[in-house]
Amino acid sequence: MIFKDINHNLKNELNIFQENIQDSFGNSIIKEVYHPMISDINTLETTEENIEIKLMEIESNLQEIRLIV
Repeated sequence: MIFKDINHNLKNELNIFQENIQDSFGNSIIKEVYHPMISDINTLETTEENIEIKLMEIESNLQEIRLIV
């Protein structure tokens, strides 16, 4: 899933950034840029997972209908 990969990469970038930048400006970037992006991507990842579940349910229903018809 694409958002899972993006989330993983972003968290790695955050860790690297935190290791190298440890001043108030860097902390503000973490709080105002990284954390909101991670939150948004978490939401997108959850949405993507829900879509995958619904798609599987639809496929299952279609298979059942085909057996009936």
